[in-house]
Parts: sequence; structure tokens; C-alpha cells
Amino acid sequence: SELESVLSGMPSILLVVHSALQVVRASRTAVNLFGLGPPVQNPHLSQCPTPTGFPRLTEIAGETIRLGEPSFHEFAADGQAYTMQCAPFSDDKGHIKGVTMIFVQMKRSERLSGEMEHLLKKAPAYVMRRRSDGKIDRIGARWAELLGKSVDSLTDQKISEVMPADVARQFGASDAEFETDAKLSHPATFRVTSAKTGKDVWISAEEFRYDDPALGVNVVYTVGVDVTNAVEAQLKL
Repeated sequence: SELESVLSGMPSILLVVHSALQVVRASRTAVNLFGLGPPVQNPHLSQCPTPTGFPRLTEIAGETIRLGEPSFHEFAADGQAYTMQCAPFSDDKGHIKGVTMIFVQMKRSERLSGEMEHLLKKAPAYVMRRRSDGKIDRIGARWAELLGKSVDSLTDQKISEVMPADVARQFGASDAEFETDAKLSHPATFRVTSAKTGKDVWISAEEFRYDDPALGVNVVYTVGVDVTNAVEAQLKL
């Protein structure tokens, strides 16, 4: 399937865990790190061997499911520094179905840069990094294609200057939510008219705020997927 193909080529360490704490999906790097297969046979998270120094993943996943909010962790294992994000996902009715756990190795900035380039160019997701003033630092190929622009023409520009006014307002509303809420992340939905087809595309996203010490400013990461078919089916009911 498309999802399995993406997971097999994904450089990041990714686990998708059901609410019963069974591993239902894993990227190739996660399969290798945790000794899951291949193929993954839906082991319980507690059955996954972890390198020395890893936190108790079952406790983190369980707490994330209980609270319904993402959590972020930094730790060192076997001489390697990691950051981990554990975020819940839910069904159409808002019921939490499980969590995704993404681990990023922080040993070399060059490796992280390469992973980001792969994600921006190849992943079937809408990925963007922007500053608190709306300036786009990085943007993925899927966004550029949807807007009918090149990645270069969007990079280092403000959203309000290069995106349609209605789309810019949606991002502005999301940024305003960060200003009034202490949370580091929140879900967001964007409705964007495709420059190619003229039809509306619905994007379900999670936005993450991060205080970048190198830039001295807040930045926001947006990671979204196309949910147009699901939205249109719901509207027909």
C-alpha cells in the first residue's frame, strides 16, 4: 500500500501504537531499532526491546492516550541523543484510537538536515516551518503544488504575501491560538483551493510551536494530510 511504501522509505524512527498499546505500524528504521520484524506482528509495546537509556515507552504512550495531548521528551541512549514526540490520533468522532511516536536522532545536524529535505520533497504530507511573524522558513513540495507555485518562490516569504487571502487568514487564526494558549501544539484544519483543479482540498494538520534558540524566535511546524475524501463524504450525510 502507499502507507507501507512511505514507512519503508521513511528515514525517521516512527511507531504507530493502538490504544491497547499494540504496535500496528512501524517505519523501517523503527523495525531495525526495536527488532520488530519485518513484518510487524502487532507486538505489545512492552515487548519491544529498547536500547539502554530509553524511557518507558508504555508509560509515555498510556499517559498520552489518557490526557489526549502530545508530549515531548529528550534523552540519551547508547551515546546517542534523541528527541521523541508522542501524539494521540483519533477517529472521525473524536475518540482517541492510539498514538504516533516519532524519534529523531540528534547526533549530527547534517543528518537532520538530510531527513528534513527528504520529508519536504518526498513525503505525501503537507509540511511547513514558519516563524511567528508568518515568514516561511521551509515548505514542502505538496504545499507548493497545491498553491501552483515553486518551493523557492514561497521560501523566505510571508504567508500573507504569497498565499491567497483566505488561506493566510486560516494560518493567522492558528497563530492567534498559540498566542492565547500555553500548549505547544494544537490540531488545525485548512481549506485550500487547488490552483491546478480549482477544487477545495481539506488538510487536517497538527501544528507544533518551538522556541528556536538559533534564531531567537518562535517557529511553528505544520504537518498535515489530505482528508478531502473523508470531509466530502461527511458533508453528504
